[in-house]
Amino acid sequence: MKFKKIFSVLFSALTVFSVSSFSGIFANEIDDAELLYTKMTEFLSKNNNINPEKIDDVCKEIIGSKIPESNLLSKQDFEEKSVGNTVLYRGVENKSYADEFKNGKVFISCWNVRGSGIYTTTSLDCAKSYANKQNPDDTLIKMFISKSNVKILNNDYLEKLKELIIKRHSEEFGEFENKSKNEYIFDNLNEYVEKASADMYKKIDELISMNLSEEDYVKEEEKVLKEFGDKMKQDPVCQKLIAERKKYYKSNKAYVWFNSGLLTKLMGFDILYTNGSLRDFFVGTEDEYLIVNPNILNVLKA
Repeated sequence: MKFKKIFSVLFSALTVFSVSSFSGIFANEIDDAELLYTKMTEFLSKNNNINPEKIDDVCKEIIGSKIPESNLLSKQDFEEKSVGNTVLYRGVENKSYADEFKNGKVFISCWNVRGSGIYTTTSLDCAKSYANKQNPDDTLIKMFISKSNVKILNNDYLEKLKELIIKRHSEEFGEFENKSKNEYIFDNLNEYVEKASADMYKKIDELISMNLSEEDYVKEEEKVLKEFGDKMKQDPVCQKLIAERKKYYKSNKAYVWFNSGLLTKLMGFDILYTNGSLRDFFVGTEDEYLIVNPNILNVLKA
């Protein structure tokens, strides 16, 4: 469990935004919702014969896996060209992944919070929290995007459009109302982890009953989760299940509905913007830029 804060909607319409001002001419929400509905149904119709276990491959092709070689910059070029633009960071656990990214190769996964895309942030501290603690310099990726000619969709507004779709097309998408994505995911690891984590949840419940301050609660929760994680790393049954893991959405419709990154791409945007709680054990909010068009990234190369 983790504390989250709910923040007000920053924008009231879907449009092309400048990264610096997030201003623009607002379009009609119903028209935007209908456009999103059309894009989703077209995607599903086109890929109706794709097995749910393979639909993520289609998404990866749509978003792309390469940053243009011309956008891989030397330190000097990066410092000169990034002036006046929006600098972004990404921390990763493995140096090999960071090196490949700095050389233009992108890996996309649908299993992060907002689905497929390249997760970046303007917060250097946030990115460092995801980097390798023993090798932070080599596992931190630095990049920038132009403050013009990029299309940004606000995540709050996207969620509002999805609510409208549920109301207007309930026969097709009403099943997702008030449902979490976990209800639509098959994961061979879930049952074992749920049983193994009973003691962990008990400890967390005890923390909740102690009426700790938010900061103290976060510290204690981190200890409990770390203890559980270390235990699972030593568990041979868990490690075997991880090695043989199968995880996928049970239907292509669920995959599309819960994949905000893919929806952003289908709508013709480059970035999904979120301001919120981006990491565990941190009290506060930070800016996240989920990149769904690798062509707009300028990366400090290896």
